[in-house]
Amino acid sequence: MTTWMKRTIGVALGICAFLLLAATSCTIGPGQSDSVTLRVPYRQQEQWDYCGAASVLMWRLYNGQSELPQNEIYTWMGGSGSGLYPDAIRDGASYYAGMSDAIVDRAAQDPVESQREFFARQISSIDSNTPVIAIVEVGFHAGVIDGGTWTRDAQTNLNVWNDVYFHDPRGFADRSYSSAQWMSHATGGYNSLTQIVSNSATFNWQSNYDAYGDSMVDSSGGGMGPEEQYAY
Repeated sequence: MTTWMKRTIGVALGICAFLLLAATSCTIGPGQSDSVTLRVPYRQQEQWDYCGAASVLMWRLYNGQSELPQNEIYTWMGGSGSGLYPDAIRDGASYYAGMSDAIVDRAAQDPVESQREFFARQISSIDSNTPVIAIVEVGFHAGVIDGGTWTRDAQTNLNVWNDVYFHDPRGFADRSYSSAQWMSHATGGYNSLTQIVSNSATFNWQSNYDAYGDSMVDSSGGGMGPEEQYAY
């Protein structure tokens, strides 16, 4: 795991952080907090259903490519006034952001292990300095995760994720969600979690998860009771 990952693993998500990868050797001490952003350039969607096009454009700009009209991206992805499917957004990321290995990554909300592995892939992508497009609100919206905050708990010495920064194309750059809020918000539709990731950027997720997945908690207990908050 890189130094970047050890310092800033919370960049991707504060949800289910008890299950995520990370930073048993963080630079902060107990009781201290830290935050990080990838500094993905933000763009607001230009039409009500352009969230996918705006997200692809943000990823494109992050990769150092030129500005393009959202309408061009939206039309190329097959948009016709009623939004876009995740597969179309994946194709847009491949074509316009140069992410030829972009994939649609889905995980069932149950069992919990499936959720943990899903977010492990998300964290591994951020460790590779590669953005993730999150499909949220039961499949009706998309945006780009840009950062998060986390705290080292003084009593347990565990890393607790507090908030997620989400580039919401509806006009909210680095919109902040608590870990509990994000857990609910991140549902991608059909009782599943859905995201667009780079296959190569998430390649090491399994080894990262195996090494660090039991050292994390989230600020809300990830849906568990308070007495179970630090179970991992």
